[in-house]
Amino acid sequence: MTAGDCFYGVLPGSGKIPHYWLVLCAPCPAGFVAVVNFTTPNGSPQAHVVKQGFFPTLDYDSEVAWSYAAVWPVDAIKKAVAAGLFSQEIGLNAGDLDTVLKGGSDRGLISREVLKKISGK
Repeated sequence: MTAGDCFYGVLPGSGKIPHYWLVLCAPCPAGFVAVVNFTTPNGSPQAHVVKQGFFPTLDYDSEVAWSYAAVWPVDAIKKAVAAGLFSQEIGLNAGDLDTVLKGGSDRGLISREVLKKISGK
């Protein structure tokens, strides 16, 4: 699994609505990756919206849902794929991944939301 990989489906414990999930980083030595999903824009002024054409699998303009960012075990993602809960999709190249990360960073969303998830709050 590498940064930029994309999956579609429902991660166990993440809700019942399938989303596109983006792997933000290579797995750490303990076997975890940070992920974020794309969802319908809610009109928030801090929203980080990506256009439909930016991401190969998006059907419409979408918001990077930093508030739903999570840290997941790679094994859980692999099991979700094997169980048919997840499908691997076209991923992002390094430049496009940097654009997503920069968009969240510029708005202060990565540090605030991802760090809350990592700390369990």
